[in-house]
Amino acid sequence: MKPRKTHTFSITSVCGLAVLLVGCTNLPLSESTLVPAATTPTVVTTEPEAAIVVAAPTPTVEETVAAGQILFVSNRAGNDDLYRMNADGSGLARLTNDRADDTDPAWSPDSSQLAFVSDRTGTAQIYTIRTDGTDTQQLTDETEDVASPTWSSDGRQLAFIIASSTIAILSLENSEVSRITDLPPNIANLAWSPNDRFIAFSATDPTDEANRDIFVRSLAGDENLINLTNQQGIDDVPVWSPDSNRLAFQSDRDGNMDVYVMNADGTLQTPLTTDTSFDGQPTWSQDGRQLAFVSTRDGNRNLYVMNDAGAETQSLAPHPSDSTQPTWQPPPLQPQGEQLVFAGNDTGTLRDIFITNTSGSGATELTSDLSIDDTTPNWSPDGQQLVFASNRAGNYDLFTINVEEMTEPINVTTSPGADLHPVWSLDGSRIAFETNRDGNWEVYSINADGTNPVNLSNNALANDGNPTWSPDGSQIAFASDRDGDFDIYVMNADGSGEPVQLTDNTITDAFPNWSPDGARIVFRSERNENQDIYIMNTSGQQLRRLTRTTANEDHPTWSPDGSRIAFVSNRMLNNGDTPQVANFNLYTMDSNGQNVVRVTQSPADELYPAWRP
Repeated sequence: MKPRKTHTFSITSVCGLAVLLVGCTNLPLSESTLVPAATTPTVVTTEPEAAIVVAAPTPTVEETVAAGQILFVSNRAGNDDLYRMNADGSGLARLTNDRADDTDPAWSPDSSQLAFVSDRTGTAQIYTIRTDGTDTQQLTDETEDVASPTWSSDGRQLAFIIASSTIAILSLENSEVSRITDLPPNIANLAWSPNDRFIAFSATDPTDEANRDIFVRSLAGDENLINLTNQQGIDDVPVWSPDSNRLAFQSDRDGNMDVYVMNADGTLQTPLTTDTSFDGQPTWSQDGRQLAFVSTRDGNRNLYVMNDAGAETQSLAPHPSDSTQPTWQPPPLQPQGEQLVFAGNDTGTLRDIFITNTSGSGATELTSDLSIDDTTPNWSPDGQQLVFASNRAGNYDLFTINVEEMTEPINVTTSPGADLHPVWSLDGSRIAFETNRDGNWEVYSINADGTNPVNLSNNALANDGNPTWSPDGSQIAFASDRDGDFDIYVMNADGSGEPVQLTDNTITDAFPNWSPDGARIVFRSERNENQDIYIMNTSGQQLRRLTRTTANEDHPTWSPDGSRIAFVSNRMLNNGDTPQVANFNLYTMDSNGQNVVRVTQSPADELYPAWRP
């Protein structure tokens, strides 16, 4: 994949679109200039901050069975060796058996091998080993000690520390090494974020050697360095949650070492343990609902597990010898078809395009520019390209990008109005979208290269938008207010004939999405005051409500096999009946509304999901 390039354009376009039509969350309802609300991050100063507000973390109340295995280091055989066990403490296995000390274990993303540090040659170097303890290979040959290996999410790169001063990034494909040297002193404990956007680490406060802080360094090309903690005391051992939205770490800011958690931007730093013993070295479970950690509360250093609110603490396989440096097996890798693209506004009101596995792991940011808004993405039928709306050229136009090669976005529309919500036809030949280029909102289609624009809805007295193709390409469902409020309609794909009205309410029905088998349409409706997801057949009959919370649900989209539906919701993690204002995250559910699973846990809105074909 080629490196991303960023683009800087002036923001002079006008949003000027109805929220009911395009769901332009966080954008003005009336015509006004969109001004970026975010600025380039800078290094946080080390002057004393105001006291951090300690808020209770969002706990997970569902009972879960811990999955995966846990690596750890133990000196129970006389020196430090690597061990693994099941997450319930069973199935203990010793992986290394060398006279030297083996430490710093790290799972590869596919769990096929481990990286670790050993001084068996006299100098600490990185080694790899299979998870059954076979096939040990020396990976580095540095003249100075190395430490803290951490993998990129695709397993193609490995970062580590040289001499507590340099971050080295090794390509496992061609053995090339790049180095990052402009860093605070005495760095330790690297952690590569699952979305590949940052490397977190601890380092000495440059202005006070008695303090140690958590830093993150951007990997997006801007090389920004951010001090997240900036507190009196020792903050150390950062570790990312599987969705990259939180960091757990250890801190002695309250007098003894405890486990803390914070958002990825450093906000809501919250203690999870308050025991008078040492509690530290946390690691997240595969689903982000539990953490394992090291504690001396029963004498020597042993492993414990607790939920993500710091409750339900249990000991794991206690032993008279020390057990340290636990690391939980990463979530299983998802096949390519189990991916969602979405627009996330982690830069204030401006959004970027992201891809994530349906488990919430492996998130990748495809576009990244603090001065532009990229939104409403949709896949090409082969899953290789995306079409999305962006104001990078001034006003909102449509762009396509090759996801595999990460080529430069290609501008396929250049109208004086706003073009939004594009969707590819199933044969890949046409793109339908909504536009206000004629004054009102209409549904248009173009060839995939942007040629041959056709006004399909062609009704100057109404607003039409949110198009979705039928699987056979013969029809387009869309939302229209031509009868006074927004309802779902179906028209011929060439715009001929009169549209057929499928819903008829005095409230809003919008965002239809056609099922892969062509038999059903899922959509968002406000007929129960808040926004819920509904499903019906293609004649408007057999209506069924799929979600029933007092939160708002929006932007439904079918999985390629038609068995599940992805959508966004601002429901709370620990209470599905309580809305969380202005914080939409991705969810999936079965097509009958059962088995709702939260995919992302972001403090910012995540919108417009589309399932990869």
